[in-house]
This record gives sequence, C-alpha cells and structure tokens, in this order.
Amino acid sequence: MEAGLEDTSSAAAEEGNRIHLWLEDNTAIELNSEEMALAREMDEQRDMVMDITFPDWRENPPSLVVKEERIWYRGKRYSGKADFIAIRGTTALIVDYKCGRVPVTPAKDNGQMRWNVALMDHKYAFDEVTVALIQPRCGPVSMHTYNDKAIAAARRKVTSTLRKMEGKKPKMRAGDKQCKYCKAKRLCPALEEKQAVITSITNVNALTPAQLSDVMGVLPAVEARCKAIKDHAKELLKENPDAVPGYELTTPNPSRSIIDPLSAMSLAEHDGLLDKDYFISCCSVSITKLQKAIAEYANMKPSEVRRRMNTVLGHTILEKKREPSIRKVADE
Repeated sequence: MEAGLEDTSSAAAEEGNRIHLWLEDNTAIELNSEEMALAREMDEQRDMVMDITFPDWRENPPSLVVKEERIWYRGKRYSGKADFIAIRGTTALIVDYKCGRVPVTPAKDNGQMRWNVALMDHKYAFDEVTVALIQPRCGPVSMHTYNDKAIAAARRKVTSTLRKMEGKKPKMRAGDKQCKYCKAKRLCPALEEKQAVITSITNVNALTPAQLSDVMGVLPAVEARCKAIKDHAKELLKENPDAVPGYELTTPNPSRSIIDPLSAMSLAEHDGLLDKDYFISCCSVSITKLQKAIAEYANMKPSEVRRRMNTVLGHTILEKKREPSIRKVADE
C-alpha cells in the first residue's frame, strides 16, 4: 500500500542517516559533537560484538566484511540492507545500528533481524550467525545466535509470510507495530475497520475485561492513523488555505525563553526587578540538554556522561513521580 507514496522524514531519521553514513565510512561526513559521541560509542560496541563472535579477529580478520549493502531475495521478493556483516568460513555476524530513544524488540525475537538472517543466508550460506542490535541510547547491546536449525526455521517462517503476502488477496493485519512507520495509514481499509470498532463503542464502562483488552490493542494503530490524517490535512493547508473546506491553520503565539540567563539575571537585578535568589527560583535545567552540553564540553560518551552526572550532581537532581502508563505485556 506504500507503493508510489512520497517518502517522509524527520530530524531523528536524518540524524540516523548521518550516523549510519559515518559508520560506513568515517571520512564521508562531518557529525556534530552529540552525533559523533553516539557514533563512536556504536563503533566501540560493534568491536565488542566482534570480540565475542570472532575472538581473534584483529589478528585473523573475517574473510568478508560488508557495510550497507542492499540484498534481494529470490526473484526480488524482498530486500534488506544490513548495516554491518562479517563472515569467516560458515560463521557470520549481522549488526544493526539503532539511533532512536525507543527500545526495539530484543535480538532473539526481532522480526527485522529474522528476515535479515534468511536474506543473508540466501546470499552467503552460513551454518551459524549472530545478530546484534546496537542501540546505546536504550541500554546494552542485544545479541542472539542462530544455529543451522534456527536459520532454517527463520527461512521457513519468512517464506511462509511471503507466500501469504503474494497471494491474490493478502490479509491486511493492522496493528501498533505494523502501522507505526507505514506511510499508508490514512488510506488503509484495515485501519478503517479498527477505527469503526472504536467509534461504535457507546459506553466504555460496559466493556468486559476481555473486550477492553481487544480495544486497547486497536488504539495505537487508530491513533497513528488519526495523526497521519491530521498531518496530511496540515500539509495541504500550508500549500493552499482553502484546500480543506471548513478548516484553517491557526497561527499560535511564538514561545519565548531566555537565551542568556546570566545576562538576564544581572540586568534584572541591576534594574531592581528581582534579586538573584528570586531569578534562580524561576529557572530549571533540562537534564537532556545538560547531558549534551557535558558530552560536548568534556568529550565524553553518553554512557559516561550519565554515570558522572549521577555521581557529581545526583544530590541536586529532583525526580518527580509520573502517572503510570499502560503497555502491552510481551507474548510468552
């Protein structure tokens, strides 16, 4: 359903593209300090994974190393691009770099890595492959090793799914994971059916626990579809104020903030508006921005910044409890 639709991007996606390009060739692009710290941490973690998979790789390098190569399955049925592949004999390593702040499914159960295993085995044929997900912003490396039987099982699962997709009337299965990054959300009939389920509920309190569980499973996909529709309407209205009858873009008041707190405090105190204590009581420091500033100033990796901040500044940090959120329990 995405065929022919325009690609969309975001600041986070563009950051990820730049870091991937540097990891492929560290002379290809210049990164800012935060991107460079993250890229170097990924580079170090990849070497650690290499140490585990090929303990003597520095003296006895893999026979083949491939970076960012798009590979197609039989008859171009599907393709994939592994960020890093290393092969020695019949043993392989597949690495995928993730720059985001939302944890992905662990390597053992990660669908993307399963499809990559089937794809890379089709081209290179190995008996054992380790897959590694490197996502420093979300914790340690996630790894899993497939033996020959597990590789065959992954291939069977992938080809079974392909046959369903290639059927005359493939069944669309809308859901949170499936729809999260799909460009066709606003057009999808499967999502429309799920949205109809939501709108048909007249009394939320009358739902049984089982019905509530079913509805909760539908919500993320429907919410994503609603957002996609709003975003599309906004883009149309930006190009033409009359594009969507009955709707217009608002012009919110600009947000305002102090860009030089020390100068502002000095000027306010000099003019008798308030003293330093009152001024400081109006200030707050973003932990995220402080982490970035320390990483740049001290040339530290993000993990080291977090550790040092907790040691040096821990007693000055206020943690506020937030309302609990709901998440789906992982399948057994």
